[in-house]
Amino acid sequence: MIMTEIARDKIAELLSPMPQGGVRVEAILGGCAGIRYVLGFAAAPAPGDIVVRDGGAALFVDAASAPSLTGTVVDFVADVGGGGFTFDNPNAVGRCSCSDPDAPCARAAS
Repeated sequence: MIMTEIARDKIAELLSPMPQGGVRVEAILGGCAGIRYVLGFAAAPAPGDIVVRDGGAALFVDAASAPSLTGTVVDFVADVGGGGFTFDNPNAVGRCSCSDPDAPCARAAS
């Protein structure tokens, strides 16, 4: 995983009270988007986690999620509502895991 400068700075800001902590990122396969991302704070990595550190920012990725997140660029986009993290994941292109042949993503992939 790669953090943009903006994402790195936002994560470091959020983690400032927890200098050894990180943001846990989990990839859950399924749905029309192919991959859903779950984020949470963790005081330390769990055994087996892959740790991505950049400056004061850290991402903790569990081993099961790592293959789905390889090459993913994490960004932070600010907007009127406060903003949020975005994921540009090359592994999600053309994925549809909802098993509905009539879903828009399934039709687009065929």
